[in-house]
Amino acid sequence: MKPALLIGGALVAVAVVAAVVVVIGGGGETSWGNAGAPAAVAAGGAGLPVAHDASLARANPPAASVAPLPGLPADAEFDIWAAPLRSAGLVVTAESAITQGGELVVTGLAIAGPASAQVFRWTAATAVLGGRTGNNVVESTGAQTLTVGALDVSVVGTTSITIERGADGAVTALSIEARSLSLAQGEAVPTLVGQLSLRLVPGQGEGGIAARTAVQFRAADVVLPATETAALGPEIELIVADLGFDGAATSSSWTDILGAVPAPGAIGVTSIEIRWGVLEAIGEGTLGLDPEGRLAGTLSFAVADPLTVLDAFHAAEAFDRAALAQFYAALLEELGPDPAAALPLTVDLVDGRAVVRGASRNAGDLVLGGLPPLFAPR
Repeated sequence: MKPALLIGGALVAVAVVAAVVVVIGGGGETSWGNAGAPAAVAAGGAGLPVAHDASLARANPPAASVAPLPGLPADAEFDIWAAPLRSAGLVVTAESAITQGGELVVTGLAIAGPASAQVFRWTAATAVLGGRTGNNVVESTGAQTLTVGALDVSVVGTTSITIERGADGAVTALSIEARSLSLAQGEAVPTLVGQLSLRLVPGQGEGGIAARTAVQFRAADVVLPATETAALGPEIELIVADLGFDGAATSSSWTDILGAVPAPGAIGVTSIEIRWGVLEAIGEGTLGLDPEGRLAGTLSFAVADPLTVLDAFHAAEAFDRAALAQFYAALLEELGPDPAAALPLTVDLVDGRAVVRGASRNAGDLVLGGLPPLFAPR
């Protein structure tokens, strides 16, 4: 699969997960949804099983630096390192390259793609490069920027990117490991991320048709701006998601990427686990974007202590009291003697709103908030 398509798909997946977090947190500016019944609830603890599927987990390959070749200028070394990425549809540039302490160090590094659409662009003020042959590795500590569609984010922290390639040069996986990140849009208060990891493994399709690409995402020790987290508080202990999407393996146009990756139902959520304030939940479902660029889909969650969670959202969102009373009565009947047990809740993202459905309980729906456009081309 082309790195341009793979990285573009990764960034869309991350944007979707991040937007879901904002809505669930009660910021009133985003939201999301389900498909299928939630995983069975285990006894003990918070009443939730571990949802994460570790089948794709793998230690990030070591970032061995590029040992300079005798007599070869550093800028020529950089061109050798960048050649397989450029041939696969990425735009890779650097302002300067030097050899320093036996390592190839570049300044003003930029990786963008696809060449025809520039869906994403990542830059680093300085970076150490690894993998003249085999995998391409980038290690950067300090100032970075990330542009996805019309979204611009400034990044400060430590980031390691590994583009894994097979013997034939084809991309077999993409891994991103980051720690101690500060992410900000414009002059906004930054989001702090203690640890973040992302791994994509593209399916091996035939006849130019891509098989399903598997995505693992994990973020821990996240601190969000307090103004966006009224319901659950600013600190997220953990969010883990296993996702999958079908994509066009040979196309590099924005139209095809948009149609193949984030269309409603295109992103399957195999499992998602969230531990954030009073919310402890696991779920599964489908996601995508509607024609307005807003999240669209449905998620089914098993939510521990649902009454406490609804209280937190009501304090922030002020639900319709009649609808909330109906919901409470139905939940109390289901919970019986254990009010902290986990129960299934369905969240639909439709027509620019996130809605907790109450029809199955003969109750009204509860609107969590609105959904602004999330991702759009420039």
